[in-house]
Order: sequence, then structure tokens, then C-alpha cells
Amino acid sequence: MSTARTNARSGARRSTSRTAGTVSVAKARARFADMIDLVRNTGQRIVLSKSGKRAAAIVPIEDLDLLERLQDAADLKAAKAALKAPGSPWDEVKQRLGL
Repeated sequence: MSTARTNARSGARRSTSRTAGTVSVAKARARFADMIDLVRNTGQRIVLSKSGKRAAAIVPIEDLDLLERLQDAADLKAAKAALKAPGSPWDEVKQRLGL
């Protein structure tokens, strides 16, 4: 049995299953608008395959937003760690400037 939840913004019912399935790129081309509507209205992801291999995915914009926030946070953490590391270029600049 499939459970569903209501999307607070659109009022649409969203399935809790995250992946709607896999579709070949050739089939996706013919049904692109329908697939976009499915992703937008249900929150499910669609995997696209090419030559039988997973190649890409159509995901809800909320998933992309989350992925970008996670990547930004990881980049910021890495940058802060690099700045604190001894012998970092920032340390050399501060030393040359007498800071």
C-alpha cells in the first residue's frame, strides 16, 4: 500500500516513494512534459538511462535546492579547514603583511 502526504505549498498529494522508475532517454524525449509534471506534482524522481546505464535524473526542485545547500556547506567547511591549516596561503599572506 502506498502512503501519501500533502504538499503544503501546492496542496498536491505526494507519494512517499522517492523514485518513480527508470526511463530510457529516447522514451523520455517523447514524454518529457509528462515526466516534469509527475516530478513536480508527486515529488518523485525519474532516473534516465542511456545504453542501459543510469545516466541522469529528473528531480524535484526541492531536492536540487537541498543538494546545493549541502554542497555549499561542505565547501565552506573545507575552505575553513584549509584556512586554519598551518602553511596555508592565507598564513603566508598574513605573515608578509605583518598581520
